Amino acid sequence: AVAFLLGWASIGAGDDRAAITAFRNAVLGEPTMVPAHLALAQTYLRLGQPALAVEALEAGLITLPDAPELKKMLETIKK
Repeated sequence: AVAFLLGWASIGAGDDRAAITAFRNAVLGEPTMVPAHLALAQTYLRLGQPALAVEALEAGLITLPDAPELKKMLETIKK
């Protein structure tokens, strides 16, 4: 949870790259934290990296195959 908060603090400070590191650490530490998967994907999208966003969401769906939020965001990106 601390890594997740650090990610949002990094975004607030305008440091998307540090946010990615923090959100990735949050996902590694707590693979079932849907908001961390979503925040990671959103940050990749903000950096113009849709393929990495898709990869992040697909990784989340391995752990959480029924997560509607992850499925919805993935569908939106793939359109």
